[in-house]
Amino acid sequence: MAKVAIIGGGWAGCGAAVAAAKMGVETVLLERIDHLLGAGYMAGHTAGNGKYTAMLEGIALGGGDLFEAEEKAVKFQPSGVPATENGFLCDVFRMERNVADLLERLGVEVILETRITDVSMRGERVTAVKTSRGEVVAADAFVDATGSAGPEGACVKYGYGCVMCLFKCPAYGGRVSITEKAGVQEGMARRKDGGHGAISNAVAFIRESVDAEFLKNYERKGCVLISAPPELGDPELFRKIRTQEFFDSADYNDSVVSVDIGVIKFMSRPWVNLPVLRRIEGFENAALFDPAAGGKGNAVRFLATAPWELTLQVQERPNLFCCGEKLGFVGTTDAAVTGLLAGHNAARAALGIPLLTMPRSTFIGEGLAWVQEQLRTEKGWYEKYSYLGTGGLGPHLKGLGLYTTDQAAAETRIAGAGLAGVLTGGV
Repeated sequence: MAKVAIIGGGWAGCGAAVAAAKMGVETVLLERIDHLLGAGYMAGHTAGNGKYTAMLEGIALGGGDLFEAEEKAVKFQPSGVPATENGFLCDVFRMERNVADLLERLGVEVILETRITDVSMRGERVTAVKTSRGEVVAADAFVDATGSAGPEGACVKYGYGCVMCLFKCPAYGGRVSITEKAGVQEGMARRKDGGHGAISNAVAFIRESVDAEFLKNYERKGCVLISAPPELGDPELFRKIRTQEFFDSADYNDSVVSVDIGVIKFMSRPWVNLPVLRRIEGFENAALFDPAAGGKGNAVRFLATAPWELTLQVQERPNLFCCGEKLGFVGTTDAAVTGLLAGHNAARAALGIPLLTMPRSTFIGEGLAWVQEQLRTEKGWYEKYSYLGTGGLGPHLKGLGLYTTDQAAAETRIAGAGLAGVLTGGV
């Protein structure tokens, strides 16, 4: 039986595993830490703006069960998050278990706490990956879904030091790029402050540390705007370093946008001054959840963008594919959709059949092609792209008339491209 190995269990890796398994190939997912969803583990706001269109097309392609795993964890819909429409808020802990259950039902072998440290090559092809314990996992095709954050030294060099975030580098070892180990040079995003990479957008607090009366605001609507003194954090600095310029608006700069996703998450705030926060009514006893040192800084991401083809094949490596942040995209829906395509094409490569390229007549396909074009320019490396609207991608797609919230319209578009249900095993 043909075999696909996926390295990295974030939303991109899980999407790849779903799609590969649906093609009938043996599928193994190797994750460095002790749970799935990676950077998306604390990202409970999903399907806002153009992400909704991407999700609808993903469903029409045959990836609906992955998005159903999200929807089963919905806490609030609509989300009420400023400057977004159609989004919803999910309980991140339930969501992780829902995705794990889906992978089990599809027969994906999930191996946690397994850090890949090297690859074996034959010519331009990857033949196996090696673990830190000396184990060898061979396959016919591979997906690099290792993301773009870490290891620990990267946060020291490009950020504010290790802040004990959900990537857990000190405990499980830092990320190792399969693309880089396969001999392909990656690029690093650039920041407006002159640095490289980008700082994660948000901090999360233990829900029970917020005053019980104040929590009732979240129980009613999920999203709460909080007036905050300037000394809580520097908006001008945040504009220069964070992953999404989407948050550079009065909605986010004049107040703190906070949401209930199982924890209380402050969107658009890479860090907060905890003593200042504790002067705000309702947050007198606030305790940080992620990152644990979120009063100092946050994780650095976008330090490893692979060169990729529109099939999501890594350039010059015919059986290695990539997705999610490896493409320059940020966000859970973006990761899930690109993961589905990468896993599908990895299975095609393993089976020896032609690869799929999403046509530019589709929202997903035009988005991929346009982002690839931006990354051929110097300016493009200062942006991080998302179907939410970040990096200019949202306005571009809207300008072409590809944005839709109509499921029937998305289905018609995908069917017109001859791709209806293609992820379920059609070629």
